[in-house]
Amino acid sequence: MTGRDDPAPIRLEPHPADERLALLRIDRPPVNAFDQRMWDLFADVTAFLHGDPLYRSIMIDLTDQSVVV
Repeated sequence: MTGRDDPAPIRLEPHPADERLALLRIDRPPVNAFDQRMWDLFADVTAFLHGDPLYRSIMIDLTDQSVVV
């Protein structure tokens, strides 16, 4: 970690067009690198998603890049 306190580097939001689609936003410029804190946050969010019946699909948004899973 860089020592700075990143405000919400991983955020979970419903997609504006379909609330069953989760937007998982990862915001750690400039390269969205994962350190142990990021892996822990990612694990927490994915565990939440696994137990939430609302979301049917997840879109991972990496600042300028998106991945649909």
